[in-house]
This record gives sequence, structure tokens and C-alpha cells, in this order.
Amino acid sequence: MIDDISGLLAYKKRVARDLTAWENEGWVTPQNADHIRKSLDKSDRGSRMPLVFTFLGAILLGFAALSFVAANWAEMSKLAKVALLFSTMGSAYGAAIYFYLKKKPNYANIATLLGLLLFGVNIALVSQVYHITGDVSDGLFLWSLGALSTALLTNSRSALILAIIGGASWSISIGWTDDYSFHWPYLIFWGICIAWAQKEQWREAFHLSALSLISFAFSSVITLDSLGWETEEIFPFFALIAASIWFIAQRTNGLLQLFSTYALISSLSCLFLAQIFGIEEVAPESATPFIIAALLFSLMAIAYNRMIRNGSNRDAVGSALLLLAILLPTSLLTATIALSDTWLIILQSPLIFLVALWLIYAGSTHATRSVTNVGFTLFAAQTIHIYLQTLGTLIGSASFFFISGILLIAGGWALNKWRLSLVQPEGESPPAERNDTPTTSAQGETS
Repeated sequence: MIDDISGLLAYKKRVARDLTAWENEGWVTPQNADHIRKSLDKSDRGSRMPLVFTFLGAILLGFAALSFVAANWAEMSKLAKVALLFSTMGSAYGAAIYFYLKKKPNYANIATLLGLLLFGVNIALVSQVYHITGDVSDGLFLWSLGALSTALLTNSRSALILAIIGGASWSISIGWTDDYSFHWPYLIFWGICIAWAQKEQWREAFHLSALSLISFAFSSVITLDSLGWETEEIFPFFALIAASIWFIAQRTNGLLQLFSTYALISSLSCLFLAQIFGIEEVAPESATPFIIAALLFSLMAIAYNRMIRNGSNRDAVGSALLLLAILLPTSLLTATIALSDTWLIILQSPLIFLVALWLIYAGSTHATRSVTNVGFTLFAAQTIHIYLQTLGTLIGSASFFFISGILLIAGGWALNKWRLSLVQPEGESPPAERNDTPTTSAQGETS
């Protein structure tokens, strides 16, 4: 039901945006565009409100069950407690089966959601009744596994959403309580969730899966820190992994394209965090093999994009610039170059600006608005970062921005000349520059 409502809203936004573009092109008259907008406003108006009320009611019923059990828990016998818990959960699942048989999938989804919420409550309360010892992570895993099984068996979107949330909570609880160890089994669980979301084309579940993977990476950062890795190794390592995913998935369509955008944002965020924290100490040698492995993975991803996805040479150069910007603060280079924080900014900032310009160009060329927006955001963020750092003095900042501005303008002029040389037919003179300044014709009106 949530997907249906959000999908309808997304459809209306897309049509409204397209109508404006079609009006500007003259493909649709303003009158027809207004009629279409009015039909969108009228379509399905109010028809989903009963589902919304039922969905919210199911959540309130779950809280009501918790409140009732909490109020009468001490006076109830063990048998009564267990009977109450399982009867309420069984009633919810019974209602779900009834609605499935009646061909009412939305109401069946809501009943399934209520049943899964009660299932999680039962896990906690039954363990309390019978004094079952165990970690919180065990209960979260059992609840997540039940939600995922329900999603696969009933094709329930709400069950998959709960499975993704529960799985992320399970992974975080494991990572923070088990001596900050890596929780690799979560990746198997996550892979099943995102594969099912891709198969069913559930956009919201795909969003949530991407965010849950980011939360897993965040908990892994804490793990690497506990192993003695420094920030100039941790953030570049994850930046390389995320960049590799983007190199592979950037020319895909549908939800995989959405996932590639998350990977790009994650990679640039790690790059920016590494720049902010700067160079602290020499990282342990144990980190170097992982950095090299991540670098090799990135190079293979670039080769895959170039040969399999028919990427351009400009994309390969831009990808190489991104890798170089990521690797600058790592011990692979600082151990030999002995970069200070100031020299790191001086060398890394032009690379980041070039990466931002490449992203803007690549997004515009391939009609990928998200990549273009990420490029503009990176350019603005890097400008603000340099201004705050000031390169030691305000004069240094002014000099840097002045030189960068001159180079940027010169680069834009050269790029335009190169573009005109490509589109100009052989033997013809280059087209005159467009002049939007109003001029007075000899035959025009005189005041």
C-alpha cells in the first residue's frame, strides 16, 4: 500500500514536470496541459484513504496489544501469557490469509504487517516468561528471518521492509557487542533482500536496502578503527569499494541506476571525510593489502565499464582522477611522498574539482540528472572546504581561487572550441557566436 501511494505521487510529479517541458517545446497546448493536470488531481482522490486509515489502525492495534500485556503481565499465569501472545498473532495471520483469499492484497499486507509486529513482541516476551538467555541480536535475527520468509512466501512489501530494517538492526547489534567484529553473514541476508526488491521492482525497498548497506559500512568503520586503522586508510578503503560499485552499475537502468547513485554519493562522502580528517599517523601495514585489493577491484571495474558497457575514454580518465584523489591520503603515497596536510589540500583539491567537472559533464552527456547534481554539490562543498581551510592565509585562498577560476574559464573556452570542431562540417566556417543582445534594425521602428 505504501508503494502504491508513493508510486502514484511520483507518477504525478513526473507527469507535471514533463508537461512543463512539453509546453515549452510547443508539443502540448496550455489548455490541454491544464486539463491533464486537473485529471491528475481528480484521479484516485480519496480512494486510498480507507487503506491509510486501516494501515494506521494496524499500528495502533500493535501498540494496544503491548500496552494491554504490560498492564496485566504480572497478574497473568505463564499459560495465559503464552496463549494471549500466540492467539493475537494467529488472529493477525488468519486475517491476512482471509484477505489473500478474498483477493484484497492491500488489506492482506496490513494484516501481515500486524502479524510480524506481534511476532517480534512474542519473541521478546516469551524469552522473558521462560527466562531464555541470549543476546538481543539473536531475537533480532529471528524476527528478521521470519519477516524475510514471509516476504518471500507471500510477496508482501511491508514484510520485506520490516526484514530490511530488522536485518540492519541485527547487524549493528552484532558489530557493537561482539568485540566490533565484521558481520559478514549480514551481506548474505542483505543480498537476498535487495535481489527480491530488484525482482519485484520495489523502489522503496531498494532505497531502504541501499541505506541499510551504508549503515553496515558505518559499523564496519568502527571495526576497522578498533583494529588500529587510521582515518586516511578507513575512508579511502570504503571510497574505493563504493566507487567500484558505481563504475560497474552507472550505465544500468531502473533500480540498479538508483543504487549506483547511492554508491557514488557514498564514495565522494568518504573522500570528503578523509580530506577533513587529514593525515594523522602512519597506518599499520595490515591495512595496505586491503587498500591494494580495493584499488585492483576499482581498476577492474573501470575496465569493465570501458569494454563491456562501452564507456568512453573521457569516462576512463575521469574515473582515474577519482581514484587518484581517493588514494592521495593513503599510506601508499604518503609513505613515499611524505605529504603534509597543507600539501594534501593543494594536490587533492584540483583533482576533486576536476572530478566534479567530469561528473557534471558525464551527467549532462548521459542525461543522468542525479550525477550532474552530485557533481555540482561536490564542487560547492570543496569550494567551501578550501575557504574554511584558507590554505594557511586568506591571501593563499584568494590566489588559489583566482588561479582555479582562470583555468576553469580557459578550460571552458577550449572545450567549446573542441566541441565546435567536432560538429562543424568539413569545409564550412565555424558558426557565429549567438548574441542575445537586442539590436536595432535599419528597417525597425524608430521612437
